[in-house]
Amino acid sequence: MATRIVVSGAAEASWAPDKGIVIVQAGVNGEPNQDQVRQRSSRAQEAVKQLVAAFMAEHPRALTQHVTNVVRTSWTEYKVRQTKHADVVTMKLSFRKAELLSAFVARIRGVADASIRVSWELTPAKRQRLERSLWQQAVQDARRKADAYAAAVGLRITGVSTISDPGLLSSDDAISGYRNAELTGLRSFKAEPENDYIELTPEPIRQQVTVVAHFTAE
Repeated sequence: MATRIVVSGAAEASWAPDKGIVIVQAGVNGEPNQDQVRQRSSRAQEAVKQLVAAFMAEHPRALTQHVTNVVRTSWTEYKVRQTKHADVVTMKLSFRKAELLSAFVARIRGVADASIRVSWELTPAKRQRLERSLWQQAVQDARRKADAYAAAVGLRITGVSTISDPGLLSSDDAISGYRNAELTGLRSFKAEPENDYIELTPEPIRQQVTVVAHFTAE
């Protein structure tokens, strides 16, 4: 009669990011005075627009992606019977070089009513390739454990019936949790006096995967 051996396999790695993403939001959100919202937002958006244009003129190949989204809306908070307004432009800028990203952030961080968020990412193609390698390593780790368990009781592995993410199994079968990709290096900035230079260093992107495998042994 075949014996079932259930084991988990894991693999983890960290990689240097391929690009830095800067999210710039220029404008005012949630203020009651519509005229002030328009005026402040207009000043912030124009300042950001000019700084981005000047930076792109100086470094024409600095940006690999430039996406803009505009939100202008009003709503009423009935509990306080007050209408509030928003006028916000969001720009997503992608940089391949950390030094150019740092130079851009240093230049734009002093704009009033503008906020900046920075994160580091892998390109989708590279992430997919590296994740596939991690899954293979996790399965190989599970097989090594199963071989060791079988040998300890004088058996050998004859087959595998199931390989799965722990989240796809019942609570009785799940040995350990699965943690998805973890993006580190998140930085946020509020309006401050402009500095001549700041340095943002990319932090490694870490990922860990876990599988659960059911082997048969005889």
